[in-house]
Amino acid sequence: MPLNDITTRANNAPSTRQPTLFASLQASGQRRHKRRSAENSREDQTTKRVCVKSIDTDAAPSSKQSQVIKSLLTPMSIRSALRLRQHMSVPPCNISTIHMLEGMASSAERAYHTPEAGGGRQLPLACRYSPNGDRLALVDEAGCVSMFDTSIAGPISPQNRWQAHAHAVFDAAWSYDGSMLVTAAADDTCRLWDAESGALKGEFRGHSKTVRAIDWRHMDGSCFASGARDGSVLFWDTRCNKARGDDTYSYRPVSTIAQAHAQGRRQGRRASMAAVSVTGLRHLRHDPHLVATVGAAAATVRLWDVRMTQSARSSAFAKAISESIAPQGRARGVASLALDPDGTRLYAPCNDGHVYVHNAAHLGEPVCQLGAPEFECRGFGSGAASSSCGRYLASGSATGAVVVWELDRVGANSSGRRAVLQGHIRDAGCVAWNPQRLQLASCADDGLLRLWDCDSVEAERGRSDVANRCRWGFATVH
Repeated sequence: MPLNDITTRANNAPSTRQPTLFASLQASGQRRHKRRSAENSREDQTTKRVCVKSIDTDAAPSSKQSQVIKSLLTPMSIRSALRLRQHMSVPPCNISTIHMLEGMASSAERAYHTPEAGGGRQLPLACRYSPNGDRLALVDEAGCVSMFDTSIAGPISPQNRWQAHAHAVFDAAWSYDGSMLVTAAADDTCRLWDAESGALKGEFRGHSKTVRAIDWRHMDGSCFASGARDGSVLFWDTRCNKARGDDTYSYRPVSTIAQAHAQGRRQGRRASMAAVSVTGLRHLRHDPHLVATVGAAAATVRLWDVRMTQSARSSAFAKAISESIAPQGRARGVASLALDPDGTRLYAPCNDGHVYVHNAAHLGEPVCQLGAPEFECRGFGSGAASSSCGRYLASGSATGAVVVWELDRVGANSSGRRAVLQGHIRDAGCVAWNPQRLQLASCADDGLLRLWDCDSVEAERGRSDVANRCRWGFATVH
């Protein structure tokens, strides 16, 4: 047979070549896509029936609500909303939930008066919930720590109370497992306590002035940081730099940041500037080596890397790896610093009457600012706290009110709504959210610690009790 005929017949013959690996993967991907589409279609039909059933049982929605509901009933919108709610704990389409806080109230039984000593009432300075939310630690001007059981209803009274310091205690922090409590006081020291028995476990010396703020490293029961009026931030580790004393261990700092918020020009390895008090600090969650601090001189947040700090014996200055841009106008200090549960946002209540929201991963200009007619920040006693869902931010006000803002995913008050809790007659200071349920604790200069429970029936009972209404605290939604 001629060669040309053989070539022609071979070209016209059907191909018997085996499928390539790429073709097999492509076919497998197509089958997987069809199977996933069928599953999503069944899920959408089920979710749509549930949504329609729940909508039919409620009151007739307005025209604006009808448009939102109609958009929610599309398959892709339903899946996106459910995934958003599951992963970000934010209601779909930014539906406002601030009306839930209308039921928050604090009865006379849920208020605790700090005891009197030295001819006057010793004011509460800070309150902190344990990680499981069953206990609340209160520290006061007398240097005492009071422990409350918040898992039970009814009147509140300390289950345990002990003298922690000879001077006022300004801050306290729980270890991540809830077994230890560390306190920061005006005697220039920090002390570590057994939270159950109140036994002293260690004393930390290194500051030269009052210790104002303290915070444990995330998920670490050994390392914490403290900030003081001497302008320094000290880092401690309970596993090292310790010496056995008569009754307990004495610790030295493992590293330090000198004059963390000093203003002006640094001269070589030393500086002649006056120290600026460190008023708040927080360990970031996405990187355990990063610490954010604020000071009493300006509304700026500085970010530090613990690995780049100097040893406790060095006189050199550490350098902040990042710093936020201060708002325009007269420089005002920051009263405290709060971190949201996701570790993505920092909240800094400033003495100019605003709470500045910062991106914890990238400091720069504030993401936004929060304000309200009821909110005033004077001095450095106002505290801020984010709820465990990240939906609400509470802050004490010099007006005696506790202002709760409703937040969106970026930390802004896009709905413009807020709840105002009125129950104190003098400046409200520290606030704390229960990490397990919708409960808020607040303390103020009237000597009161109040627990705010979300119970609409109890709130209505208090409003109808005309004789004792003045002893209650109620929430108003604006």
